[in-house]
Amino acid sequence: MKLLIVEFSSHFRIVTHLYKMFSKHFDVFLIMKQNVERTEIPNEKKIKIKNETLLYWKILFTAHKYRYIYLSTGPEFREYIRNIPFLVGFLFLIIFYRDKIILQIRNIDQYKFKWNICYIIRNLSLKLIKRITLDSKQMVSQFNKMYPYNKAYKSFVSFYYTDFIKPKYKEKTEKIAIGLIGINNYRKDYDLLLNILSKIDTSKFKLVVVGDCFTQEQINIVNKLKNYVEVDYKEKQLSEEEFYMQAIKVDIFFSPLRKELGYGITKETGNFGDAILYMKKIIIPKFVCESGEFDKIAIYYENEKKLIEIFKNINDIDLSIPNDFIEKYKSDYIFNKLKRELNLTNLFDFNN
Repeated sequence: MKLLIVEFSSHFRIVTHLYKMFSKHFDVFLIMKQNVERTEIPNEKKIKIKNETLLYWKILFTAHKYRYIYLSTGPEFREYIRNIPFLVGFLFLIIFYRDKIILQIRNIDQYKFKWNICYIIRNLSLKLIKRITLDSKQMVSQFNKMYPYNKAYKSFVSFYYTDFIKPKYKEKTEKIAIGLIGINNYRKDYDLLLNILSKIDTSKFKLVVVGDCFTQEQINIVNKLKNYVEVDYKEKQLSEEEFYMQAIKVDIFFSPLRKELGYGITKETGNFGDAILYMKKIIIPKFVCESGEFDKIAIYYENEKKLIEIFKNINDIDLSIPNDFIEKYKSDYIFNKLKRELNLTNLFDFNN
């Protein structure tokens, strides 16, 4: 049986893990908009497309070859007029092949109804789609609240899976390594972090940047951080091996996400995925997870006072991850849950 993964964004690590999970059960192929060269997928499994606007139209005429088509990230982009032909192709694909389509929704806000042709088409697709996946259980719950009329089968698919990487065991040292997952001032409040660092003794820990650091904005942020604390970073765009080598230095991650971007309400943060993948706990704002889903790996803060307390007592945090949590994020566990919750129980009764 063949399965096609379609990624219209650039989530190359997520796509790699999806490929590894599905390839245990399917002959898997990939169509991806960008960063396809950074995936760990054989070249013969990558289908090239010259015109992005015709992406869904191409799939429409080849869909009969596949048992399932997994839309890893759907058409969640700004409502430009030039995107209308693309969205129409998306809608036709769902109309004609709804039994084959599994749509992963990353930002549930993009599918609400507005008097705009792009939103209208996306919203209409919710009335037709048969199977939907989201990034967490809390996003499934939020989706059901926003779209109570949608009757599709729903499940959640983790960003990453704990059996696809074996982080090296790291001895806890006197100076705790706190990992910053990427340097992105739009998504994360580094002014809060700088303010915290200016008020506390930073000799107990250091910061490790896990991600790219080559733009002027990123370098400026790191230079400001270096005024208060030791920072381990690579001034470049990291390869996958370099990303991994930075990540395994970390004892605990920290992600000062901004509330106004809708994390925990309309979309999930991939930082939970990074914590799961590398089996590390993460310091993160409480608003990101009110459901309790990630309580076993999250150290929450509600305000600056609480965050100062966490940093002051960083050496006292229990860094271990419970085995029952790790087991629930293994690929076989997630795949079997998908089969059950998306009503794919007769998955292997098909010949194509």
